[in-house]
Amino acid sequence: AGTFTATSTDFSGGTSTYSGGAIYAYSATASLSDVTFSDHTAGGSGGAIYAYYEAALTIAGATFTGNSAVGSGGDVGAYAGGATVISDYESTGAIAGTGTGYGGSVSLYSMTGDLTLTSLDIDGAVSAYGGAMYLSTSAAATIADSTFTNNTAAYYGGAVDYYDAYNASSLVISDSTFTGNVATAYYGGGLYFYGG
Repeated sequence: AGTFTATSTDFSGGTSTYSGGAIYAYSATASLSDVTFSDHTAGGSGGAIYAYYEAALTIAGATFTGNSAVGSGGDVGAYAGGATVISDYESTGAIAGTGTGYGGSVSLYSMTGDLTLTSLDIDGAVSAYGGAMYLSTSAAATIADSTFTNNTAAYYGGAVDYYDAYNASSLVISDSTFTGNVATAYYGGGLYFYGG
């Protein structure tokens, strides 16, 4: 697979009819550091970034503001991807398809590799499932040193919705803070965990 790298770069105002308002990575290794994404929209998923099919995604140092997707992942969306590492990540006001969308800021769906999420600060994100994040993997997921504030899900997981469809994965959360998150209609104001 090819490799894509972006460092100390600002992306703003991008629009995609389908997915990836700023970046779409297909079966690639994408590495982003010290980047900003603002005011992007996608008619599909991944308001700013979308990674698809065995893509390996690393984000180290990123700020997302005012991004939205009609589908899932108002800031970042990924489907059927591999190992994903996100750190030093800040998001404000992300929106993902409030009626049917997954992951207001981040949606990592049907993943096959470990999800390592550290030092996230997600505030005011909105979606149907997982106000801040929707996570699903056949491997392991960790969330550490992170803050989730005032995020809203219409149904499950005001901050985080974790779906273990494979009945084989694990989620570990440490040293994190959940404040003022809401699941409007159903379950898990802070976290909803479906164990398969």
